[in-house]
Amino acid sequence: NTPRPASLYEVALNPALLEAKAAVVYDSGTNEIIWEKNGSRELPLASLVKLATAALALDFASESHIEIRGEDIRQEGDSGFKEGEVWDVEKLIRFTLQTSSNDGAAALAHVFEGKDDMNSFARRIGLTSTYFLNPTGLDVSSSTAGGYGSAEDVAKLLSYMVRVHPTALTATLTDNHEEDTPE
Repeated sequence: NTPRPASLYEVALNPALLEAKAAVVYDSGTNEIIWEKNGSRELPLASLVKLATAALALDFASESHIEIRGEDIRQEGDSGFKEGEVWDVEKLIRFTLQTSSNDGAAALAHVFEGKDDMNSFARRIGLTSTYFLNPTGLDVSSSTAGGYGSAEDVAKLLSYMVRVHPTALTATLTDNHEEDTPE
């Protein structure tokens, strides 16, 4: 028999039951942390970086299409993109978030290239413990992640996305990305 996971109620009464290194329960209406376990502890973000990439791309997506460049598909992992393909920005965001596509995140970074950078974006929306080294979250080296942040900052980022780009996260509710193809 495998032990059943602790309920939120049980974790609230006994935080030691939570196996995560850090967690927060965040009220986005009041911008308050209701409960936390190491909420401000800075940890590697890995593919959570792609959430910030998507949000920033949406902030600057004045064009509705983006072309996949050769440099984008040289990222670790192969999402099946072809150089020269043209994608609708929102479809590319949906595909990138559903599949955790490094190629897609690299392509999305071109949307805000020269207009803003991810670390300025983080400060602008109030992320105080977060910094990015690339738009994918891929490790830069064996000892350096592609981005770092806290559970509190991830909650603030998600709150920003829900408030400013409310449909962006709906892609994460399903793994069906068959309709997401280049134009």
